[in-house]
Amino acid sequence: MTISTKDRPVTAAPDLPEELGLLQRTVRQFVEEKLRPHEREIEEREEIPRALLDEIAAMGFFGIGFAEEVGGQGFGKLGYVVLVEQLERANAAIGNVVGGSIGLCATAISLGGDDAQKHRFLPDLLSAKRIGAYALSEPGAGSDAGSLRTRARREGDAYVLEGAKTFITNAPIADEFVVFANLDPDAGSKGITAFVVDRDTPGLRIGPHDRKMGLHGSTTAQIFFTDMHVGADRRLGDEGRGFPLALRTLDHGR
Repeated sequence: MTISTKDRPVTAAPDLPEELGLLQRTVRQFVEEKLRPHEREIEEREEIPRALLDEIAAMGFFGIGFAEEVGGQGFGKLGYVVLVEQLERANAAIGNVVGGSIGLCATAISLGGDDAQKHRFLPDLLSAKRIGAYALSEPGAGSDAGSLRTRARREGDAYVLEGAKTFITNAPIADEFVVFANLDPDAGSKGITAFVVDRDTPGLRIGPHDRKMGLHGSTTAQIFFTDMHVGADRRLGDEGRGFPLALRTLDHGR
C-alpha cells in the first residue's frame, strides 16, 4: 500500500500475519505490565533480575522461533524478530540477553547439533531453565573469526581446550556455552570446531563483569579455558566444521 505525502510517496509495511499480530500484542502487553516498571532498576543494578527472566520464560517467549518438537513455541524467525522488538521497548538489554541465549547459543545447537544433542540441550535453553552464551570472539579475532587462537586437541573420547574468549554476552549468568576452538591451526578456519560446554566444567573460568557505556543489564565478560576436558559427545558437527556453523549462526542472529 502506498501513502501519499506532500514530498514523496511512502510505502507502508505490510500487516503481520494474524498469529504474529497476536504475538506482538501479547508481548507488548506483557512488556508494559511486567517489564516497564523495572526499566531503571535494570540499569542501576546492571543486571536483569532472575525473577524477570523467569516471568519471560513462563510466557514461553524464550522458545519463540524454534520448533515445538525441541521445546520451542513455533512462530518462525519472523516471530522471533517480533518478540525481540517488543521486549526491547522496556530495555534493550532484555533483548540482548534473550538474543545471546537463544538467538545465538540455541541457534548454533539447532543448526549444528544432531537429533540427540538438540533434544539434550535445547529444551532447557528454550524454557530458560538454563541460559546460553555464544563464545566466538577473542581479543585478536572478533570480526576475523578465522583467526581464533583458542586451541583444542583430541585425547581419547574427549577434547582438551586452552585459550580465552572476550566480550561474551551472558557469560556472567550463562549455564551453557557454545565454544569455538581450532583443532588444526595450520588449516586456518578449516580447523575450527564447535563444542557445547557446561559452566561448571573444570578448567573453565569466568572473568569479571565488563563495565560498559550502555546495555548495563546485559552482562558480558571474558572466559578462560585451562586444560578443560570436553566429551566428544559435546562436539557440534564434524571436526573442522565450526567456522561454517559460526557464520550460519550469525546470519540467523542478524
